[in-house]
Amino acid sequence: FLRLGGFDTTYKAALVEDIELTYRIAKRYAVVFDPKAIVHHEFEDFWPIFRKYFWRSYFWSRIYRERKKFDPVATTGKEAVTTISAGGLVGLVILYLVLSIMYYVLGIKAEIYLLSKYLILNTFYLILIIHLIGVRKFLWFVYKEEGLIFAFYSFFTGIALYLAILSGAAYSLLSNSRRN
Repeated sequence: FLRLGGFDTTYKAALVEDIELTYRIAKRYAVVFDPKAIVHHEFEDFWPIFRKYFWRSYFWSRIYRERKKFDPVATTGKEAVTTISAGGLVGLVILYLVLSIMYYVLGIKAEIYLLSKYLILNTFYLILIIHLIGVRKFLWFVYKEEGLIFAFYSFFTGIALYLAILSGAAYSLLSNSRRN
């Protein structure tokens, strides 16, 4: 730990410093994960976690750009698809609301409205299925532990946290492109 300089203190909070240190360790030593290791996470209220996910994603994106390598240990392709599908669901809901306003307030043609509505809803259902497949084990676990109502809330809380992750990554990419 000391030989490698410890944690990188340029990160403004304890968000990704452990991941970054692991990458430095892996350059010189073997990193072994013990599947029998048990950890306990303490979770805060929603807004502190939301902010933490945003900034963790922001800095994680920066690490990814510096390494030019995706890390399958810290996140998986399935998690990436689930995050993107959550963003797609929210985007389609917003698009549907805009379309409805255009139809009911601005008076766009009924044919355009109905065709667009059909495409948006069918795309929404397809992405919803993809998303539910991605989070099915988590939702089943929550359902078994806490019941249907809690699983329902967990689904929407997950969507919000996925949006925090997407927003943090997007902000990181945008702030990096302004520097270049």
